Amino acid sequence: MDYAYKRTTTGSFDGVAKDVERSIDAHGFLVSGIHDVHVTLAAKGFHIRPLRIYEVREPRDRYVPTGPTSVTQDPRATLVMPC
Repeated sequence: MDYAYKRTTTGSFDGVAKDVERSIDAHGFLVSGIHDVHVTLAAKGFHIRPLRIYEVREPRDRYVPTGPTSVTQDPRATLVMPC
């Protein structure tokens, strides 16, 4: 299974970020964290193109924890984990 979800666009980074956030909300999910990787790396002297990682989760009333089983069955599951 491939956990990386990639799409190509001609839109601006900020415009696409807003679209992603609207889509997350429209599908009933919540953003629990946003990581601006390019900002973090730039502060350490590494300059890359804009890169943002969203921590997306189900609302607490629908949340069903999966536990460590997901990781032990397929370590690539860590690609979608916030830590």
